[in-house]
Amino acid sequence: MANKLEGNAPGQRQPGGTDGPNLPLLRRIAELGGGRVIAPEDAAGLFRHTAAPVRRLHEIWRILLGIAVAALLVDVLARRFAIPARRRIVAPPAAPAGPAIDRLRGAKAQAVRPLAPIAVPAPPGVAPPSPPLPPPPPADSGGYLDRLREAKKRARR
Repeated sequence: MANKLEGNAPGQRQPGGTDGPNLPLLRRIAELGGGRVIAPEDAAGLFRHTAAPVRRLHEIWRILLGIAVAALLVDVLARRFAIPARRRIVAPPAAPAGPAIDRLRGAKAQAVRPLAPIAVPAPPGVAPPSPPLPPPPPADSGGYLDRLREAKKRARR
């Protein structure tokens, strides 16, 4: 293909002795590429905007980021102020128990009662287990959260 597009290299003179564009080479390139050669007189109209406007895609990441921040703020405010539910679910009144229900409750109470511990003899050479530790004493005011609630109530007064 190089032999078909032979022409003057930049800085070399054309066969006619001019320093202008090599029109035979430009015509051949335009012919091979499916284009056209534009005369220098018509070059002023090359950059005129005559096409229909193109629709532009908008970036939506800023909008989505704003929605996410707003949702986060609403979530934090809802948790902070603990908006109470307006509807309360109330259990229907209990039906009177019949003799079958009484028998079932008695069987349940009998099945749930704690079992007596079984004494297992210790193998020879092993020390008997130490007695269980006493339960910890009850907390004075119920713990950290209760103290915090009390301080919050005092601050509101």
